[in-house]
Amino acid sequence: MTFLKKYQAHINVEWCNKGIFIKYLFKYVTKGPDCGKVYIKRVRSGEEAPYDEQTGTVNEVKEYLDCRYICEQDACWRIFGFDIHRHYPSVERLAMHLPGENNIPFDEDDDIADIASQEFRRKTMLTEWFVANQQHVTGRHLTYCEFPSEWTWDGTSRSWTCRKGSRRVGCGKIGRIYYVHPSVGERDYLRMLLLVVKGAQSYDDVRTYNGVLHPTFKDACSARGLLGDDQCNTQKNCNILKIGELDLFIH
Repeated sequence: MTFLKKYQAHINVEWCNKGIFIKYLFKYVTKGPDCGKVYIKRVRSGEEAPYDEQTGTVNEVKEYLDCRYICEQDACWRIFGFDIHRHYPSVERLAMHLPGENNIPFDEDDDIADIASQEFRRKTMLTEWFVANQQHVTGRHLTYCEFPSEWTWDGTSRSWTCRKGSRRVGCGKIGRIYYVHPSVGERDYLRMLLLVVKGAQSYDDVRTYNGVLHPTFKDACSARGLLGDDQCNTQKNCNILKIGELDLFIH
């Protein structure tokens, strides 16, 4: 009412309290790519339009297909084989798990006893990273995330192989460990350690810092200073308060 009285004109004031209204305001931006409707005719094959027996009407959904419209420029770009999109450098998603908790894919008809006895199925990117550091010295200066920059993962043999091309920084892939929620516990602490530990040959090496083997991954993170210490922060605040009280007493 204040705007109407001030400007003496009709003003359309909208209050967006739902996502559908926001999408309506920006519909020309969020409506997506251009689409077209293609009508499927079954005259040549002699088939009739799909009929829905439950509703007693023609099923129009089956008569139409949502297709993407490609303009002549886009069509020529695809015909000549030009790149439509590019992702460089490529990203390698790295699996991460606690000892003995890796996922083992298997078919429904496989025998569980045979699966448990096959050592090949237990191999993962993380366990083979330990094996590669045990057998080769060239990759021990890299962390788990930096490893794909100079080594490639072969999913068929489930092993890491050193790149034969240039070993300059940025020539290989970028490693990214899967996200782990902090509430998980030890798995989250293991992920934090894999971001800083280089050339680990086993889980014990990940938990080792300055020659001390810590019992848990959390203790190893605390020894490396990766975790915040509430007791230390509280002590610092107490010292500040004491100094402030002393200054106040002196003044």
